[in-house]
Amino acid sequence: MQLPNIPTDNLYKFLSISGLWIFLVFMFIPHYFIHITIDKKRDLELSNSILNIELESLTTESIEIEYALETINNKLKIDTKGEVDASKLNKLESRNIKVMTSLKELQIERAKQKAELDEAGYYTAKLAWFASIQVYGTIFGGFMSLIGFNCWYFKIQRIEDKLRVRQVQAKNIPLRKSRFLAIRKIK
Repeated sequence: MQLPNIPTDNLYKFLSISGLWIFLVFMFIPHYFIHITIDKKRDLELSNSILNIELESLTTESIEIEYALETINNKLKIDTKGEVDASKLNKLESRNIKVMTSLKELQIERAKQKAELDEAGYYTAKLAWFASIQVYGTIFGGFMSLIGFNCWYFKIQRIEDKLRVRQVQAKNIPLRKSRFLAIRKIK
């Protein structure tokens, strides 16, 4: 697919078409990046909230296991029959190790997501910059296009139309008036 070339035969035409391109680019590209940044931040905040809940749950479970281990250790010291409680102690210790490992993994995951959330916060701070670029680029492109089209029509196109009408009249070809475009006789 080949894109059309920007016209360079006329400065005003170039100005108007380039301004139109700038207007369209600055109207939609920053808008796209703003929404991507907002969506990414929202997803990271949701994921961070879920991790916080899991972390609290595992922390509570870890505290309960440590309390149960302390209780069993105290009973073992008091009780001479330590075999039944020793098996419970071994089960609780292995469960505690599993909980502590998953707790550490969640803390690592939370730290990674916190870094990503900070990065999203950085980009969110840049949203004002994106918005100002969008506004200024859109105004600049629209103004440039308006000036280009105005100058193109009033300084060139009207003169070319008058010349064409004179050329047709010189050849004695009758002009037909259109419903939409009224052709005035040029003196």
